[in-house]
Amino acid sequence: MVLQLAACGKEEEEDKPQTQTKEWVWVPEYVGEEGESSHYNKKLVGDAICYINNEWDEETNVQTTTVNKYSLTNGTTDTIPLVWEGENQGLNRLAVGPDGTIWGVANVWPEEAGPDGMMEPAYYLCRFDPEGKQTLFQNISELLEDGSGDRYINEIAVDGQGRLYIATDGGVMLFEEDGNYMGLVAMDGTSSRLAVIAKAVFAWR
Repeated sequence: MVLQLAACGKEEEEDKPQTQTKEWVWVPEYVGEEGESSHYNKKLVGDAICYINNEWDEETNVQTTTVNKYSLTNGTTDTIPLVWEGENQGLNRLAVGPDGTIWGVANVWPEEAGPDGMMEPAYYLCRFDPEGKQTLFQNISELLEDGSGDRYINEIAVDGQGRLYIATDGGVMLFEEDGNYMGLVAMDGTSSRLAVIAKAVFAWR
């Protein structure tokens, strides 16, 4: 769902001075897209809303993942199919760089359950060029276990220089543009997540 704010004012009455301030009311406008789409992990990038779209083919049992860009300027949607190898995987976080580079974190599920009977996914850092071709597929499961204190990924973001931030409950992990891991800005138990993210950004200035 996209919210657009518009304003309307009431007409001036003849017996009131023309300099009187008008009263404004914000009116929401709801914009929807045709067809089915998962609209997952939306991000505002420039004048477009980018999101992950997963579609499952019942006949082939194959999931297709695309990154869709909905333009707030003209209402059109561009679809970028992601070209990546492997099965039993899905993108669950999205960030788009200033040059159109697509970053994501993928859950890769094993074919069989582990000794404890659980199906625990591995976590991979992914990068795609603006056309959707995969250029990086890097296992970061051990980094999440050893560095952040929690394997759950809250959000990811990319800055103006193409560097990546991965926010977990344990802190913010820092990655260079080539995917090289630089370290963790940890939560100390008292800082808010916003403060930790600000500290992570400041560390690279």
